[in-house]
Amino acid sequence: VIDGVVSGTGASLNPNEIETISVLKDGAATALYGSRATNGVILVTTKSGRMGENKIDISMKLGINNHTLGKFKLMNSQELYDYSRSMPNIDNDYSWITKDVLNHDTDWYDLATHTGFTQNYTVSYTSGGEKNRSFISADYYGENGAVKGYKYDRINIRSNNDYKISDKLTLKTKFAGSYSTVDDKIHDVQGAMNYLPWDYPYNEDGSVRTGKEDDWHGRDRSNYLYNLQWNWGRSKTLGVTGTIGIDYKITDYLIFESTNNIGYNYKRSTNYEDPRSIGASEYSGSIQSINEFRTTRYTNQLLRFNHIFNNIHSVSAFLGYEHSDSQFEKDDVTGRGIPTGGEVLGVSTSPYATKGAKSATALQAADFHANYTYHDKYRGQLSLRMDG
Repeated sequence: VIDGVVSGTGASLNPNEIETISVLKDGAATALYGSRATNGVILVTTKSGRMGENKIDISMKLGINNHTLGKFKLMNSQELYDYSRSMPNIDNDYSWITKDVLNHDTDWYDLATHTGFTQNYTVSYTSGGEKNRSFISADYYGENGAVKGYKYDRINIRSNNDYKISDKLTLKTKFAGSYSTVDDKIHDVQGAMNYLPWDYPYNEDGSVRTGKEDDWHGRDRSNYLYNLQWNWGRSKTLGVTGTIGIDYKITDYLIFESTNNIGYNYKRSTNYEDPRSIGASEYSGSIQSINEFRTTRYTNQLLRFNHIFNNIHSVSAFLGYEHSDSQFEKDDVTGRGIPTGGEVLGVSTSPYATKGAKSATALQAADFHANYTYHDKYRGQLSLRMDG
């Protein structure tokens, strides 16, 4: 739950925008959020303007990351040879394991990984006065993964504003947007752990071996680096979330709160198989295009009561109504028979697969929650909720 909104789709949440995180569980969670909260609820509050502040913050973070196998260690060429030769009947079952395999000692895991690099830059503005409080931020995060061939970039913006229109009425607006890209030519870590150190990835002239050569020893007879010369996957995701709400003070002890949110999320993915790659050469390559669009809407109307009678009886309660719905659409089209470098469906000579999906869900709920305290010693609680 982000800023009172049961989150669905929309803009991705930037960790640098978070002010507080708390957890509700057991009866408190289900009383407020129904059956969805069976396993608890994580409440996230994003940053907001503060009274008396008028400042700009600039942050830069750089980091490195490494892929690790922990205490697990892969055998090198000599170790694997010695282990293999210790097996009974080795000359009968694996007569090809001779000292000739020691001519190569490839560290496939080292070939697939490197020291990754991350960078994060944030600029934010915070202000607060009697009538207006604002928090505005822009953020960029980039990562070159510890596994070679993976690149991720994300941009986030946020604007949280509170306007005190009168002593009774406060208007709250929140807007967030995010845009991210993934460039995926990631190396195969599983393959790197399964390949034998006796095999080697490149020929003497620098060309990539296919794994089909007569002197390739590995069980799968494949070299993932061959297809990785040309094949790739890319995706772009755009998310937008907007919230508008009001707090209206009816009396000193009765407040009406309204929260209304809408979120949009669009993701486009493209996967390219080159006509020269193994497997795809049988059908002259392929191009796959996937489009996904999600929309969520959320509204919550709440009436809060809080009063102490005769300095003895303390009563707090709220009565609420909640409605949310979501829509999802997806199309997934693959075309085959493409020229080298063809990156759009229009260049394919034949359709191969056309798929799609569409769904919609909705939820509405009414809830009542009351607490009574007598002399700060005795307490009672009542919770009622109906979901549909």
